[in-house]
Amino acid sequence: PNHRNAGDHDIMLTTTYRNWAAFDGFADRADAVANRALQSTPQQRSQQFADRSTMREVMGGRNYQQLLLR
Repeated sequence: PNHRNAGDHDIMLTTTYRNWAAFDGFADRADAVANRALQSTPQQRSQQFADRSTMREVMGGRNYQQLLLR
């Protein structure tokens, strides 16, 4: 791939939400999904995420809002 500079990402993950209200209680819902999917305690899950973080570098995050003109 052609990068503009050495700090550019190789992969970008994008998640789309219908509206800002989707973020209400998001952390609690995300924890419930992670508990079910990983079937581990919060302490074990933290260690698993830490182990995986050695494989990648998180370069940042952004929230965008779409403006639809009528």
